Amino acid sequence: MSEQRSRRGGGRSAKRKAATVPDTEKFDPKGVESGALKSLTGSDKSRIHDAALEILETVGFGEAPELTQRILTDAGCSVTNTGRILFPRSLVEDTIAKANKSIVLYGQKPEHDLDISGSKTYFSTGCGSVRVVNPQSREVRNTTVADIYNFARLVDTLDNIHMFHRLGIPSDIADTDDVDINLCYACVRGTSKPVSSSWFNGENVSRSIEMMHLIAGGEKQWRARPFVVNTCCYVVPPLKFAPESCLGLENAIRGGMPVQLTSSGQQGATAPVTAAGTIVQTMAEVLGGLVYAYSVSSDAKVLMGTWPLVSDLRTGAATTGSAEHAIVSSLACQMSRFYGIPNGCVSGITDSKLPDVQAGYEKGIQHAVIGHSGGNIMFCAAGALAGGLGCSSAGVVIDNEIIGAALRSVSGCGMSDEELAVDAIREVCIDGPGHYLGRDETLQRMKSDFLYPMVADRASMNDWLTSGKRSILENAQDYANETLSKHFPRHIADATDFIIRERYNIFLDEETCHAEDWIKLSHAAT
Repeated sequence: MSEQRSRRGGGRSAKRKAATVPDTEKFDPKGVESGALKSLTGSDKSRIHDAALEILETVGFGEAPELTQRILTDAGCSVTNTGRILFPRSLVEDTIAKANKSIVLYGQKPEHDLDISGSKTYFSTGCGSVRVVNPQSREVRNTTVADIYNFARLVDTLDNIHMFHRLGIPSDIADTDDVDINLCYACVRGTSKPVSSSWFNGENVSRSIEMMHLIAGGEKQWRARPFVVNTCCYVVPPLKFAPESCLGLENAIRGGMPVQLTSSGQQGATAPVTAAGTIVQTMAEVLGGLVYAYSVSSDAKVLMGTWPLVSDLRTGAATTGSAEHAIVSSLACQMSRFYGIPNGCVSGITDSKLPDVQAGYEKGIQHAVIGHSGGNIMFCAAGALAGGLGCSSAGVVIDNEIIGAALRSVSGCGMSDEELAVDAIREVCIDGPGHYLGRDETLQRMKSDFLYPMVADRASMNDWLTSGKRSILENAQDYANETLSKHFPRHIADATDFIIRERYNIFLDEETCHAEDWIKLSHAAT
């Protein structure tokens, strides 16, 4: 008994010692290598590849715009008497062989650059949410351009969300040309991390690139470090071209903007009812897009946007929080690794309307499965509710925490002699206090090997009872509110912003951005 007391006392002493933590580098899950989950065999991947090439060679794409048809026939495709574009197997395989196997997605600040190569894994926001949800009051309202800017500002402070794909479609802007410009502007104004958006009108891609020239300091600077990606749905599943998006794809590539070639067939509706069939169609559509992109320019910067979705066959609606969605997205990531080409996929949209228990388990199972499957960028991973039609600032903060835990699980553990810890076990058990709390390596690894939650609760029951019995939702909403009251990124010079506002119809007012210098310039100009 006395020995037990002594050991317990040593534990308490060690805990007090652990309160003084050395200044070691904290755990950083950014770009960890994934791919431990391998549900497809080598033979499975080859069969999917062969089936996709057969589809491209015998079925092809319909409804090609005239310019798209000319680009592809000049590259070696043929056209049937019904106007479908067929892709020779040799052309597809040659394109795969020459496609870039890595790409850097740049931030406006270099510390946010993402090396998209191998199976390095990152997480992004995303989805065209049309409603903003207040999870505490249950109030729901239409999304505005200020909301998208605010979501970008929030993401700018969250370590586990590495990229900002426009989180919503503004309802307060009627003209789609203005929507295109203002979506892009709100994203790049709100964060210096890499940004992704989509465009209704392909001509507006070129107009947006001209705006990016102003921000970058010139066309040359933009082309050297393009910080916006066109997530381009150039295909309408099954296997039809989308004319406006095709124009946007071409303009983006010619303007030096990276393109995500996005296919979003819905299993059981616009893609076959089987997971394998959905992946065959997805890969055919994306590989056809790959040929298209490299036919526009051999210097194209391309991501394979394998975004298969799943139907709830009781209603026909997409069910993005399902286990079946985790399966098809995992298969898509594994096929992207088969080709060795950078990819994006969808992970983390919940069918729940609130950041609640349902949202937590749906997002958690997706990130655990898809995050271990070798994909590069998990889009729609933060904030997306209601099948992607809703979003929440508190949800973004909670999702940042879920993503961190998922990435920590992906990073695994080291297997060095020091990490196997044979000497440490011997010392602690034979001559030591019977615990490891006070050892130097424990303190040294306290930050580097462990991820600590920002808003989740790990307090004791007594501490929780005496500190207001707060929930993770309350903590997350407080963080979001405080951040949005204080964090106003200034990476775009006010003088540059003034020029942008003179040339474009910007709806986000300067007071919202706290651009004091802009206001002074505006007054001086008048």
